[in-house]
Amino acid sequence: QKELTKFELLRNDFEMNFVNGELINASHILDEIQSSFGYSLWIIENRMLLINHTEGFSELRKFVNIVLDDDNINGLVKLIVDFTSNKIDQNMNSKQYEEYMKDKFKELRKLNINPQLLNYISFKLNCRSIEPISNYYDILSLESDSSIIDRYITFKQVAQQIDHKEYQDVFLESVNILDKYVDDIFLRNLQFFYNNKSNIIESKLDKDVNLLLEYYTNSDYDICLKLS
Repeated sequence: QKELTKFELLRNDFEMNFVNGELINASHILDEIQSSFGYSLWIIENRMLLINHTEGFSELRKFVNIVLDDDNINGLVKLIVDFTSNKIDQNMNSKQYEEYMKDKFKELRKLNINPQLLNYISFKLNCRSIEPISNYYDILSLESDSSIIDRYITFKQVAQQIDHKEYQDVFLESVNILDKYVDDIFLRNLQFFYNNKSNIIESKLDKDVNLLLEYYTNSDYDICLKLS
């Protein structure tokens, strides 16, 4: 309870400082999060964003290479970090990135990668249109040994994106339990959405806002700024 509530406060501070261009403050907050909760994929991804904005893409690649050479970091995390660095690359537009990811998933399929791993990679890289996700439980099960930060964020992302009732019934129960212990407005928004979905009529603006929120939840802040 205390850990996740503290993380949410620090994460909100980090995101506000980052979006407002207060990158030195954002870096200090990121240091505090890492000091309090240890290393995580969320830390790595947001460190990459900061380095790219403050030092440029060449320094970002140096950081990525350090991650890739670290024997203590999971191979799956390294793969996601490498792909994510290309998404951050300002010289690669969204269409180029989409084509890049299509080629990468073709390569992964040729290697006969476990479908469970493909589900996870597709979800983490927000590539569902390229590689549809067949089972959302695969994503959660692969994070059973991850940091509490990664497990919590992934749970919220999955809960936000699922659209099958059999999934939502299970997730609503979990969201209700979490909401009793963690002060996170996102959980309350999920509760409202699940409980009122049948009464919601979406306009085009609603869909645009939902898309913006999805990118924001996935820490795609550069895309958020462009869309807003």
